[in-house]
Amino acid sequence: MLLLELEERHQAAMTRVRDYMVEQEKDVVHWQRNFSQLAALANGAIEDVPKMLREADAVMFRDPPRDVPLGGRGEDVIINRILTTT
Repeated sequence: MLLLELEERHQAAMTRVRDYMVEQEKDVVHWQRNFSQLAALANGAIEDVPKMLREADAVMFRDPPRDVPLGGRGEDVIINRILTTT
């Protein structure tokens, strides 16, 4: 009788372990899929960054004209024009 009871408990424990392993395998597949999707999204987001940086660099002023207000204030333009015309 004791041997039969131990065998049943052992089988129950083995069943719980198998069920747990099945759930863990499902979780692994889920996270692998999510990580792959996230990696694809990140790669797509940064894919065009070098091209955009080259384009931005191409339109940057190397030597801005004197009458371009670098500080964003209109009086800079007026002062620079006065200084260059006098």
